[in-house]
Amino acid sequence: MTDKFVILSRDGCEYCEAAQALLPNAVILKDETARTIVKEGGFGTFPQIFHRGKHIGGFNELLEYRPDAS
Repeated sequence: MTDKFVILSRDGCEYCEAAQALLPNAVILKDETARTIVKEGGFGTFPQIFHRGKHIGGFNELLEYRPDAS
């Protein structure tokens, strides 16, 4: 996978750590901005993963994600 990923994460989150391990070059946001995006976006859980600005979902969706699929 390419490195144009953003992970909205939080400390102590096992799924966040697993997503970061799968995407070592991703931009990681763990600050108040990440919490605000998750809350206001209605996502509800961490991590939330974006690829090239498109919302992928959480960790399970990342495992199924195929960036070239239409």
